[in-house]
Amino acid sequence: MKHLLIILLVLVGYQTQAQKIHFKIEGESDTTVHLVKYFGKNLFYADTAEMVNGSVTFDGSKQKAGLLALYIPNKNLLEFVYSGEEDIDIRSKGPNYMQNVQVKKSKENELFFGYVQMIGTRRPMADQHRKDQQNHEEGSPQWKDLQEKIERLNKEVEDFRNDLLEKHGEMLATKILKMSFEVVVPDGPVDDNGEPLEEDFRYKYFKAHYWDNIDLTDDRLVRTKIFGEKLDYYFSKKMLLQHWDSIIVEAFDFIDQFDLKSDYFQYCVSSLTNKYSKSKIMG
Repeated sequence: MKHLLIILLVLVGYQTQAQKIHFKIEGESDTTVHLVKYFGKNLFYADTAEMVNGSVTFDGSKQKAGLLALYIPNKNLLEFVYSGEEDIDIRSKGPNYMQNVQVKKSKENELFFGYVQMIGTRRPMADQHRKDQQNHEEGSPQWKDLQEKIERLNKEVEDFRNDLLEKHGEMLATKILKMSFEVVVPDGPVDDNGEPLEEDFRYKYFKAHYWDNIDLTDDRLVRTKIFGEKLDYYFSKKMLLQHWDSIIVEAFDFIDQFDLKSDYFQYCVSSLTNKYSKSKIMG
């Protein structure tokens, strides 16, 4: 009887820790849907369930933390953050699932979609202002007015980012969003005549600080497509000389920082090995 009681308590504890991932998609018909996961830029099936009247629930206890997505066949992905520490309840409707999301439960996704939707509204406005500037002479009153509007929009985005980092810097959603922030390169040193002292200062600074916005100690971040894209770009000809001796040094220096049991190590070794085993530069 004592042993039975212990088993029941363990099972109850397990059930209370299991995380539910629930979606309600307005207007969707009954169909089979999938939960998909990232490992770097690679996408894999994680789970399958039946959507009934637009509702579907997945067992989150089966999943590792990272960026996941709901996939309805022949429709756009609905990406979301899964930390493994909270239930998730997300509502949306097509055709743009990401912009139409309403988060009913999940602090991580309140932050995530708050930023996604904010960028989704500000970016088209800024793009339209830049397009309108082409109809006016640079420096004209109309052109300056549009430029001020663009700068105000950029300031709104910058303030939103800074507030996010200051108040919620340790949350997974913030770390994922931060990965997409561009490294700000300062002006390089100049001589008395204003001439640059280092012709390649911007490149050196950008390369040295390329990984600043990515927490390379948090394995959860390798389970996002952003990391895979960042890794690809760093080892592309846009960043590195594509010569075997240069690539080997860079690859070993980068990979050696990871624990051999980490997902970062596994992904980077696999990705770079596949990339250069198909490359002519490695012989």
